[in-house]
Amino acid sequence: MGMIVVAAGRVEMVLALVASELGVSNPTAQAGDVVKEAKKRTRDLEDSRASLAGATREWLARLPPLFQVRHSAIHGVHLKSGTVEGETSPAVWLMRRDDHRAVDMDELEAASQALASLYAQGMHLFGALRGANLRRQL
Repeated sequence: MGMIVVAAGRVEMVLALVASELGVSNPTAQAGDVVKEAKKRTRDLEDSRASLAGATREWLARLPPLFQVRHSAIHGVHLKSGTVEGETSPAVWLMRRDDHRAVDMDELEAASQALASLYAQGMHLFGALRGANLRRQL
């Protein structure tokens, strides 16, 4: 579980950096709000930054489902789900939605790996956007 928390935190930091280069007014707001605002800002990119709009939108579109996996892992009540035979397995209960389900460790591992990949891609996008913004200012 700790892997997804760390991976998502790193991606949220890069999201804030990318969002700040796109001109998002509050790049450290909730990740879902930042993603929405950043997507809107990519429509307004001009000149040297326009070529980065598609890659940035694609990167942003991949974030919400992975943040949802992290959200469920962190904000759920962790339980043990038992069977009649006495076997138990980890489960999570999301109280707001009254959603009770087994913890899928493979899903957490896959989401952590995807977030690690998105971190690297996001750092590349940040560098490209930063460079384009600096060239634009000259």
